[in-house]
Amino acid sequence: MRAERQHKKDKFLHDLKREAALRNPEEFYFSMITDTKKRDLVETKSKPLKSFTKEQRLLLETRDQDYIQSKLQSHKNQLEKLMMRLPPEPKRPKRIFATIEEALAAKAAEEEAKAKLESEESPEIQKLRAEIAQRKKIVKDLQEVYDEFQLQKDLKDGESKKIEDDDGNISFQWKKERKR
Repeated sequence: MRAERQHKKDKFLHDLKREAALRNPEEFYFSMITDTKKRDLVETKSKPLKSFTKEQRLLLETRDQDYIQSKLQSHKNQLEKLMMRLPPEPKRPKRIFATIEEALAAKAAEEEAKAKLESEESPEIQKLRAEIAQRKKIVKDLQEVYDEFQLQKDLKDGESKKIEDDDGNISFQWKKERKR
């Protein structure tokens, strides 16, 4: 009985060591960002929880940095191709106004003209603009996730100093190292 427990323990430790050896260094778990500590039946968060959307959180939990980077690059390329298909916007001459009222009136007139042009666009171009807006949102979300991955990687790699400003925003300052 004692020997069985010892063998079970040895097998468990062996499996843990093997998992640790096969672990991807760029792998990321959401618990690396936030952790809660239980003290006297009260849970306290030691790190502030950054607000991610459900999709972003899912990406952080399931994917690694290379996957996010490749997806980000492909979406950027697709967005670029879609932008090329748009008709060029007419260039407006630069004007200088003497008063604020004139500038505001001109801006309002420009916005009306732009709205009129957009309403006169073909349905194909309107669809294209909607797709571009959607792609921009996807690229923005992926960029946030990639930046978070990069921050976690940088925090692991070098010596850093955590700086919190008056508003409660947290930033990090790394020790200067020569890159080779």
